[in-house]
Amino acid sequence: MAEPQTRRRAPDQGPEGLEGGIEMPSLFEPKEFANFSKRNMELATRAARAYFDGAAQMNKELSDFLNQRMRKDLECARLLMTSKNGEDAFSAQSDFVAAAIKDYAEEASRIFSLAAGIANEALKPQTSD
Repeated sequence: MAEPQTRRRAPDQGPEGLEGGIEMPSLFEPKEFANFSKRNMELATRAARAYFDGAAQMNKELSDFLNQRMRKDLECARLLMTSKNGEDAFSAQSDFVAAAIKDYAEEASRIFSLAAGIANEALKPQTSD
């Protein structure tokens, strides 16, 4: 297989701060352009796969959390409806609010952590295979 044709950019053509120019593939050669495009498509596919896998994880996490919260919401409603006095109702409502604040704060932490992991995976530098 023939070596890719490259051309040397003159220092004045390169970005500022690069001494001696940079090696670039000649994209005017059809074969080199195809190889360059193929590599970009592979990288985009890897990033998209990481994103969609992460979106599936995020969806499962949110679904599980909402199911758990719905059960707790219904249990609180049952406790309020069966309360014998105001003190029992107040206690049920107070416990519900405290648990909800804790649950939502923990879920937000899990979601942010999951989102950071998704971003890191999707944007991870790729090396040549």
